[in-house]
Amino acid sequence: MKYCSKLYQVPKILFKRIFFFFFLAFLGITFTSCDWMGKDPAPPLPGERISIMDYESGLKSDPSLNDIAIEIPQAEINQEWSQIGGNAYNLMPPLELPQSLELDWSRSIGSGSSSSERLIVDPIVAKGHIYTMDTSYVVSCFDFETGHLIWDIDVSHSDWTGISLGGGISFENDIVFVTTAIGDVIALNFETGQEIWRTSLHYPTRAAPTVSEGKVFVLTLNNTLEVLNGKTGEKIWSHAGATEIAGILGSASPAVRDGIVVVPYSSGEIVGLRAETGEILWADNLVSLRQTEGLKGLAHIRAHPVIDEQHVYAISHSGRMVALNLETGERLWEQEIGGISAPAVAGNFLFVISSQGELICLEKVTGKIKWVKILSDFIPVPETEDKPIKPQIHWIGPLLTQSALLVTGSNYETLQISPQTGDVMGIIQLGEKVLIPPIIANKTLIFVTDNGYLKVFR
Repeated sequence: MKYCSKLYQVPKILFKRIFFFFFLAFLGITFTSCDWMGKDPAPPLPGERISIMDYESGLKSDPSLNDIAIEIPQAEINQEWSQIGGNAYNLMPPLELPQSLELDWSRSIGSGSSSSERLIVDPIVAKGHIYTMDTSYVVSCFDFETGHLIWDIDVSHSDWTGISLGGGISFENDIVFVTTAIGDVIALNFETGQEIWRTSLHYPTRAAPTVSEGKVFVLTLNNTLEVLNGKTGEKIWSHAGATEIAGILGSASPAVRDGIVVVPYSSGEIVGLRAETGEILWADNLVSLRQTEGLKGLAHIRAHPVIDEQHVYAISHSGRMVALNLETGERLWEQEIGGISAPAVAGNFLFVISSQGELICLEKVTGKIKWVKILSDFIPVPETEDKPIKPQIHWIGPLLTQSALLVTGSNYETLQISPQTGDVMGIIQLGEKVLIPPIIANKTLIFVTDNGYLKVFR
């Protein structure tokens, strides 16, 4: 009987403890949601709130580089910008551009961004023409000098009614190659826009194709690289990366040089393959070592990898930037830097914009930081009760000229920044929002605005 009575006491004790716990929880909720003893809550501390997560990079310049000067190579005049990164390996030299620029002409390319669609297709320049594609998949060809519309063609299916969220255009061997979020790859005659061939990949593409030596390299949304014959559209080989459900809008394009294709996947994988056969040479992963939740934790490699001689420079969104050997994949250095824009490389240094809105100069051989400049974070607007939150500025670039780094913001401005110091030297007023990186060809600066206008500055 004593044993049974002890068993009987257990649930009674547990009940009392559980009741006491919920009673305390109720008191906590009551007092935190109401004024304490009738007193008004204390006013919030004055000052602007800054997210700790947004400024945790802590990047600092390396004192060992203090006496090393940044020398920019002689600028070149390029007649073409034929692919999304300028060429198949996403590396352009410093380009010549006039010190003073004025708007020469502006033309509508068709449909721009809307509440459901985003214009993210970069323009290209080839054969004296500027090629664009709008959110309705209308490819347009403009005369480079005058802006006259030569031709335009709708490359979507006639019965297609979906949402436009990607694709791109490239040029090689007198052919304009087009990818769409519908999953089609189309080849067009560069003079007339007439369709030469069309291949369906049965999966959307968000990036522009990379074209090299008659091969078309297309990265699909399900992390598969499809390689097509540029003349016929026939599939040659493919490579599948790890599947990743979440990702950032848009996608990076592969880089090709010296018979090797470097593929950036949204999973954070980066792979080196034989361009001829698809043979795997090496693989790496740019997932950040930090435990970060939400959008900041996405390992998506949104920035195009850059091949400079025998080195590959790549950066992921989640916070890892690396330099790799092109042939072996050996990691030469790494930095805890995240971003979605490809770095600009010149001389012994490279320049990149981080996810935290920092413009960073690094020594390309060691990865040591020469200088860091924080770009403006918010668009200045009047502080009113109707608009208590300032819109954040999104920065793209940099694009390197003979004397400046061009960094474009969603605040309708392009900053001209000194590559030696990171100081702002001038501002180009655009008058419209730009979220697509500008390009340079034949001493001309070219923008596509978010509302679908082609703007040419000379």
